[in-house]
Amino acid sequence: MSKSKIIDWTVYALDRFAGECYRKGDLSEAALVDHTIQLYEEGLVSIKWENGQPVYSLTPEARMIMDVMKGTPEADIIDDVRSTLEEMNESE
Repeated sequence: MSKSKIIDWTVYALDRFAGECYRKGDLSEAALVDHTIQLYEEGLVSIKWENGQPVYSLTPEARMIMDVMKGTPEADIIDDVRSTLEEMNESE
């Protein structure tokens, strides 16, 4: 009996998207997508797809962390992530 590996389609699609950015020479966009994958895997970013493009948002857990950590460097980091996600959504 072989073990099957479950593939998360969102991670697979974002990884391909990042690869395309690298191939086109858009290193900053590729790096952002790579970081977004990590945040998605950590449960801090949710991703839905519209017209074949990813649309990013913070998860309720990330928003709760922002509320609890308000005024701390951690909350500022998550707020920076939120701002970056909004910019990424607008550039699509």
